[in-house]
Amino acid sequence: MIQAGHHNNKVNKIASGSHKSHARCTPATHLPFLRRSRQRRYTQHKMVKGSPLAPAQINGAVAPATAAAALSCAKLELPAKLERPVLQEVNIQNLRKACPELKDTPPSYVREKLQLLAPAMLVGLQSAQILSSKTQLPQELQVLMTDSINMAGVSPTHILAVASSRAPRTTPGAPLKVTLFPIHTAVFAANCSSFPLLPASSAATPEANYSRKLTIPVVRLAIPSPEAFPLLQTYLYHKDVDRLRDSLLPTNYASSLQNIVQRASLIKGLWMNGHALGVVDRGFWEVIEECWEEVIRSLSQLTTVNHSS
Repeated sequence: MIQAGHHNNKVNKIASGSHKSHARCTPATHLPFLRRSRQRRYTQHKMVKGSPLAPAQINGAVAPATAAAALSCAKLELPAKLERPVLQEVNIQNLRKACPELKDTPPSYVREKLQLLAPAMLVGLQSAQILSSKTQLPQELQVLMTDSINMAGVSPTHILAVASSRAPRTTPGAPLKVTLFPIHTAVFAANCSSFPLLPASSAATPEANYSRKLTIPVVRLAIPSPEAFPLLQTYLYHKDVDRLRDSLLPTNYASSLQNIVQRASLIKGLWMNGHALGVVDRGFWEVIEECWEEVIRSLSQLTTVNHSS
């Protein structure tokens, strides 16, 4: 089954077939802010806000607008604390292979300057409508850009076919359920130390950013929690910790046991995805730790009240 949505340890897998060439990120001509002096050093600062990612469509089906809507109150292990991984910077050699036009640009500077393009890139993701009438997952898909885009570097470069690395197939040979997410390779390559190299994309060219219809490579990616992927994707673009916190723990989330367990499942899924992809952002892990502590505290308070009543 194929759905479309917008928005490592050994559990992270990629099965895209054999490709001799790797993906090129948005060329340097698309990212003028990445040009720098060799002597200069830059530090990260707070990302500007971006627009929320809307669901894409394929075969008339729309993915849930929020990850929480797809989560159930299945049996869930609730440790007292979600351990933060030892953060490792993205491999500079892998980043250069994925984005050779960046040359010796430090990853921290790439992340800093991507924030200036994040709002435009989010518009590009929101404007991408996946066109397909196939039930089998192809190696490429056509994408129609529904809005007129005249700024270089905003069209998506790849489509991730995200599947669960934990869901067993009930029938041998049965198709694996995937959800499609248009992405910009530069964002993931600069923020995730375990993100795999992707095949080359013709969408990462100046001409592609002025075309209404693109042909984009499709790459399968298995992660622990596909339902939590939209939150991770959106955060990697805007880096807004307050927005991530509000998405994980909205107002009145603790009104019922079911709501609390759903929030816990979402937070843990995001935590597992972060481990699998090697997210290097400290703010991301701080929010997860804070939210997990709060949800465990709310669960304890609610169960105490229920036992005493």
